[in-house]
Amino acid sequence: MSHVEITLVWVGCAIGVALAVVALARRGRLSMRYALGWLGVAICIAIAGLGSGLVTRLSRRLGTSATALTLAGVVVAFLVLTVQLSITASGLTERVRELAERQAILAEALERQGTRGSPPAGDTSSAVVTDGAGQYERDR
Repeated sequence: MSHVEITLVWVGCAIGVALAVVALARRGRLSMRYALGWLGVAICIAIAGLGSGLVTRLSRRLGTSATALTLAGVVVAFLVLTVQLSITASGLTERVRELAERQAILAEALERQGTRGSPPAGDTSSAVVTDGAGQYERDR
């Protein structure tokens, strides 16, 4: 393949990734935060395609092939992406734990409130419950 063909393949892949990301984001299947990250990946793919001559020169200086250098770059990029997603998953796990604790406190408070006496029949008022972190209104 010629240099121009290789560049077109890389840029075509970048456009394909970008179109897929935009389609997923528009359908709500991909949050804006992740869409921007994947669009960044698409831009990197395009830059890699446009700079394939640079990759070839750099690989010669390093004594390796352009394919090996490109593959190493892709592996590093995916490792960075994996670490970022792991950090996000860890944060979400912590938030779920905190919410589960709050829900348990609220459920216990409502249960205690319910055992003291039930509201009169037909009463549609709301109960306000406090868990120490804030007030929550619950319809009866």
